Amino acid sequence: MCRMAPIECTSAPNETVVVREQGVEELLHMKMLESMLETPATMVLAVGEGSRAEFSEGFFKYTLVALQKGWKVEVYTFEGGASQTWLNRDFLDEWKGRFRHVFLDRYVDLMVAE
Repeated sequence: MCRMAPIECTSAPNETVVVREQGVEELLHMKMLESMLETPATMVLAVGEGSRAEFSEGFFKYTLVALQKGWKVEVYTFEGGASQTWLNRDFLDEWKGRFRHVFLDRYVDLMVAE
């Protein structure tokens, strides 16, 4: 699993602050589950990986739960960062019409300010 490396920055002479990503994915997973208590609609995820998180099953697991509960799910990723989990042919066939995967690469020019 990919984890963001600690970032070290200096705010004053001889003082170093270390910032770490911790629990961010798990918080998003919890928010996904909370959303599933509502009437099924379309859930949109901008995420590349489908692997397990440190303390939870991962985006792919909760995407499956949403689909099983009647939700439609759209996943937006960049091609280079997309997990093969999202592109598995059996998965795509099983959830055809309810799951959509979109590569963002063709929209980069629109996202980057000149």
